[in-house]
Amino acid sequence: MKLYLIRHGEVEDNAKVVLLGWRDVSLNGIGRRQSADAADGFNKDSQAIFCSDLKRCQETAQPFRAKFPGAAYFLDWRLRERYFGSAQGKPRAEAFPAGASDVVAEDAESVEHHRLRMLNFVENMKSMVPSFDSILIVTHNGSINRLREALLQADDMVMYDNGQIIEFEI
Repeated sequence: MKLYLIRHGEVEDNAKVVLLGWRDVSLNGIGRRQSADAADGFNKDSQAIFCSDLKRCQETAQPFRAKFPGAAYFLDWRLRERYFGSAQGKPRAEAFPAGASDVVAEDAESVEHHRLRMLNFVENMKSMVPSFDSILIVTHNGSINRLREALLQADDMVMYDNGQIIEFEI
């Protein structure tokens, strides 16, 4: 099964380097263009589109849904970014001060819980569409990294560009 993971297009908080987490915000003009360009340049087939339920991902998915009108479409809250608790909406430098190995917020979701949430999503997805060969997943940077950790044993944190598509096989 080929997975094509798409990081949502840009929102104003991305441009300001503010921690989003579960804040539900829309794409800005750049993000809408990134999403359209990503869909235009995507030359693979897709039988299903799984999407985080947050607006920025649903808006990113729209040009892909138009390109693949026959693809099954599923919204799934488990594809959300990590919940950063009281650090959401703060500048990244404040949420992750120099020398800190994690976000400074006691009410934040742990990295391990986020990884397990992504693994749970993948297992459920595979049971929902067992015969599908090609699936698009519209999600968030942290969720893409947790999927890489869980499925590919990757241990590095990668900062993907907004609208970037990452391909791997499971």
